[in-house]
Amino acid sequence: MDLKPNMLSCQVSSLGAQLIALAMTCAAHEANLPEDSWRSGHEYFRSIGEARTRYLQFLTEAFGYVLADIERVSSGT
Repeated sequence: MDLKPNMLSCQVSSLGAQLIALAMTCAAHEANLPEDSWRSGHEYFRSIGEARTRYLQFLTEAFGYVLADIERVSSGT
C-alpha cells in the first residue's frame, strides 16, 4: 500500500480525534454521576441508575473493563 506522508498523518489525526471525543464523552458522563450514587445501589434515581448501568456495561463490553465491587453493587449486576 503506497501512502503519502500527508495521507497517513490525516488518518492518524482522525483516529486521535475519535479517541479524544470518546475520552471527553466518558469524562463528561462520569462527572455527571453523583459521587454518592452507590449508597442506594442501582435504585438511587431511576434515570441515573439506568444511565450508570448502561455506561458500565459499555465499558465492560467495549473495553473489557472489570467492574470494581462497588460498581457491581451500584449497577445492580
